[in-house]
Amino acid sequence: MRKSVKFDGARIERVLRGEAPTTTLNDEEKTIWSEQFRTALGEPGPKEAVFFGKLRASGKAVGLDADGNIAKAKPLA
Repeated sequence: MRKSVKFDGARIERVLRGEAPTTTLNDEEKTIWSEQFRTALGEPGPKEAVFFGKLRASGKAVGLDADGNIAKAKPLA
């Protein structure tokens, strides 16, 4: 991240890591933080990937099929 007159990339990174509250950000920084935070929420973290991989492999996972009906996952061989 870069530092400019309007925003401090290091401060945004600290907030993204949970090391500082969002109240420390100015308006431009909040906009950048919000975009990055939403992007991060859309991707599973390493622990989530492992958890859901194990769940799918167990055959105990459920989800929705193409018609919106609840469907149980088939165990992986």
